[in-house]
This record gives sequence, structure tokens and C-alpha cells, in this order.
Amino acid sequence: MPHFTERMTFRQMFAQPCFQGWEYMLDYRRNGMDPWVEDATMARFGQETGWPVARMLESLEFVYACCQQRQVFYPLYPESEGKALTGIAAFPLEKEAPFVMIVPGGGYKAVCSLIDGYSYAKQLNAMGYAAFVLSYRVEPSRQPAPQEDLAAAIRFVLDRAEQFRLDPRGYAVMGFSAGGHLTGSFGVADLGYAAYDLPKPGCMILCYPVVTTERQGGHMSSVEAFLGEAQLENTELRNRWSLEKRITPDYPPTFLWQCETDPGVPTVNSRLLRHALEENGVAHVYELPPYVGHGLPENAAPEHEAWLSRAVAFWQQR
Repeated sequence: MPHFTERMTFRQMFAQPCFQGWEYMLDYRRNGMDPWVEDATMARFGQETGWPVARMLESLEFVYACCQQRQVFYPLYPESEGKALTGIAAFPLEKEAPFVMIVPGGGYKAVCSLIDGYSYAKQLNAMGYAAFVLSYRVEPSRQPAPQEDLAAAIRFVLDRAEQFRLDPRGYAVMGFSAGGHLTGSFGVADLGYAAYDLPKPGCMILCYPVVTTERQGGHMSSVEAFLGEAQLENTELRNRWSLEKRITPDYPPTFLWQCETDPGVPTVNSRLLRHALEENGVAHVYELPPYVGHGLPENAAPEHEAWLSRAVAFWQQR
């Protein structure tokens, strides 16, 4: 018997006792965006936004079931530091396993865990891997706050590898859309893992990522939210965070995919990154399934739906 249905409102769904105090780990909104959502049913929300209702319901059921068994949500910082709306959701296994840190998208204005997070954690668990879903600071916070949060999350998990029953070697980081930019930047040594004195990831899994900060081809609303409007003409800063310009031969192996036509993030982003990976001899896979969508449509062929299995196989072959 499901606990959540498409006839329920967000207010009703988030009222579950196990979600209290952690609603932001489920609710994509930040800074009071879209107040109508509070009392919208999931069905109406799906009609208005085009978001996949079945995947969101699956995510809620998965998180709810895990919450009945153990602690799921963890803060990244002491409350006194004032870094609100950050944390991780933990989905370890009963046996030792490698782990993936999942970084949802949201244009650096939101964190869309219900579509870019929990359903993939569920799939990874079924494949035999531990998974963690990150909630990170977004607008009005600017760079490098999201990178600090991702680094804090990786450190939090590595410091508790025994508690979470993890094999910490060669962990993977998987990011979507703007979360793909955050993930991708973590693979650049002086922006990410090395800057925070953390071990290099074994693999980057980048799903329809924001890549370039250039106006031609860039997803400028994400770039502006990340850098701040006052910094948009700062060429040095833009170049620093334009991932296609930061790839070197020691960049981690990368699995990269995006739909052939993406109405959200222009496909030139993944093409630029693919070219940079090729130019630097970085092991990678690039998939461009023949669909229109920011992410796969619900009618995608099974071979394209299986991208996560191929990404995990690529990771484990490194």
C-alpha cells in the first residue's frame, strides 16, 4: 500500500513525522519560489511542470521506507555556522560497498532531489552500491559555496566509512544539470578535490551538465546564479569556472550523456566537454541519445534507460 499518491499535496507529503525539520531535503524550492506548490497535488504539479510524477512518488516512497529503518538525513555543518539548507541523505548497504555521491540539479537556484536524486540512490542500492544525496547552498550564495558543500559531504562520508560500511577507494560523483557543473568542477584539482585535501574521485558521471560559462552556448541563468550578476563580465572568473577550459590529462575518467536536443541546457555544453576530454586523453564515454529533453523522456527505449548500468560498469572498469 503506497504512502504517497498523486492526489496528495506537497504539504500533506512533507508532514510525515520522519521528514520534520528536513523538508528542504525533499522540496526543490529555495527562497520562497513557486508558493503555489505547497497546496498543489502531485498530479497538478506534474501537469504544470512536466516533471515525472511516477519518479517523484518512487523517490518519496524510497526515502520514507529508509527513514522507518534508520537515520537518513545528516547535517554537514554545526548550526552555529549558519550554512542553512545543506545536508546529505545517506543510503548505505548492510555490507561493505563502494559509494556514489549524487548531486542534483536546479540551476544553482534549487536542489531537485526528488527527480535527480533519490530514485538513482534506490537504483544504485539495488546494484550493490551505497549512495548519498547532497543538498547544497544555492542562490543567493555564490561560488565557491556549492563546492565547499560538496567537499564537506565527501569528507563527512569518508570520515564515517566504517559507520556506513563503505569501501572508500575510487568513489564516484554523479551530477545532473547545474549539479553536473558542480560535480564536474570537483574533478578539477584546484577547484575541487585537491583544493580541499580530498582523494581524487575514481569517476565522474555527468548527466546533461552545465559546462561552459560563455554566453554563446552557456546556460546563463545558472552561470549568473553561480557567479552573481556583478561578476558576469569578469572574464578571469568565468574562465576559471568554464569546465571545458579546465580539463587536464589527470582529470578523472568521465561518463557523460545528454539528449540530442536539450531545451534546458544547450547540447553544446556536453559537446565542448567531450572535445576537451578527447584532447587531453581522458578516459570517457559520451552518449547522445536521440531524444528531445532535459533528461530522458518517459518513453525512452530500454537501452537508453539503462545508462546508469553502463555508467557504473565504466566506473568499475577503471
